[in-house]
Amino acid sequence: MFNIRKGLISNFNGGAVVYASTIKKAHIRRNKNEWEGPHTFIHVNEPDIARDGLDSLKNAYTTAIKLALHYGIQDIAFQLICGDKRGKFDLETIVKTAFDALSVKYDTAMSFTFYSRGDEEIEALCNELQSRV
Repeated sequence: MFNIRKGLISNFNGGAVVYASTIKKAHIRRNKNEWEGPHTFIHVNEPDIARDGLDSLKNAYTTAIKLALHYGIQDIAFQLICGDKRGKFDLETIVKTAFDALSVKYDTAMSFTFYSRGDEEIEALCNELQSRV
């Protein structure tokens, strides 16, 4: 199941929030403060898609899902990975790649929520979701 929300990803109260940044190894971190914001963070390497192509973007999403499944997390929030570092790719291609990476059969029910503060991203996400209905 896919959801799209406008606003800050820190408002997500589900299972885990995915952050993409320049790291060496993907990992999971739990927030020790049970009363503030998301409690679990999945960190993945933000790919250089201008150099490595769209497969590297798919890999970032699938790495996050593998970590979530390993820890029994079924409800995950994302900001669009590489949404602002698209290189030669247009926004629609980035969004389609994200949905393609997440639209596989899982052994358990999964819920994915995309967060964005930008109207252009929200529109692209909504258009892609509508095209899959």
